Amino acid sequence: MEQVSELLIGIVVLLAGIGIAQAQPTPGSTAAASKGAEKEAASFTIENSLTIRDPFRKPLPQGNGNDLSVPELERFDLDKYKLVGVMTGPKKPKALIVAPGGKMHIIDGNTRIGTRHGVVHQIMQGAISVEEKVVNLLGQEESIETLIEMKDENAKKE
Repeated sequence: MEQVSELLIGIVVLLAGIGIAQAQPTPGSTAAASKGAEKEAASFTIENSLTIRDPFRKPLPQGNGNDLSVPELERFDLDKYKLVGVMTGPKKPKALIVAPGGKMHIIDGNTRIGTRHGVVHQIMQGAISVEEKVVNLLGQEESIETLIEMKDENAKKE
């Protein structure tokens, strides 16, 4: 038993003497990549934990508007749309929104909007409510209600 431990100690001393244990990684080596991963892990905070993608799930589609096979209202994230006006009357209420490209759309209830397959749930005075189906961390589908509110242009100028 003592011979085995002496042999292990001898190997560790030999490796340390040669410099393998403290070798500097080359720019293309996997050790350099692991140093970059350590740097990323060091920058992990609670504030940015919500923006880090789960490595075991497919990436979410980014709403950049480049996919022309998708209708224009479903190309962008909900926060990129701007509510310009709400029209009410005896029939169904309608809303006027502006897409990031500047094109205006008239929407009503049950209109699909957003990259997460949202559906306009309710049109209120000054806001529209969009219901989106998302998958939570447990793999369960749940509904999230998002409000797109009308911005007051006069408040920005003051």
